[in-house]
Amino acid sequence: MTQTTENAASSQPPQEERRNFIVEAAAVIIGGIVGLFPVVAGLGVIFDPLLRKKKGPGGKEVGGGFVRIANFDALPADGQPQQFPVIADRLDAWNYFPNERIGSVFVRRVGENDVQVFNSVCPHLGCLVSYAEGKGNFHCPCHNSAFQVDGEKIDNPAKPNPSPRALDSLDVDSERLAESGEIWVKFQNFYTGKEDKVAK
Repeated sequence: MTQTTENAASSQPPQEERRNFIVEAAAVIIGGIVGLFPVVAGLGVIFDPLLRKKKGPGGKEVGGGFVRIANFDALPADGQPQQFPVIADRLDAWNYFPNERIGSVFVRRVGENDVQVFNSVCPHLGCLVSYAEGKGNFHCPCHNSAFQVDGEKIDNPAKPNPSPRALDSLDVDSERLAESGEIWVKFQNFYTGKEDKVAK
């Protein structure tokens, strides 16, 4: 009889251990799930500005699209570059600024009905380039970078060009140009001081 009581006593602890393990495992899983909600919500709040598309009032997307610059007829037929301001809506963190100057571009006529567009920022250190009509090229006054009318670097052995690359060309909406004669440009700025053209 004592042997049966000992067997009964020794057989109960493993069942209790299993029950305790299941209860403890369930508590850990439920606690983890419950604790996960505030963590995910907190991360959502922290990363919301990075993940959210930039939108202005009325849900209108700001930045990233094409911006109207000018009419094709405003360009001289000889291909001389003309400088135009880029006016667009700007969203800076949470502040919305409608119709603000966000930069400038040089546009030149190429052939009968095509254009070439350059950002007016020098790829060397970010100064603004100007077009020297007498010389027929672009010049940066800060460190004497020089560029041909097609945007390529001018290399002079006597006076090295400090710019790491040519002027930054911008994409043009060729369909709108062909249909309406309006020049729409995908305006963007690029990192300066690098050989590769990398958008900011």
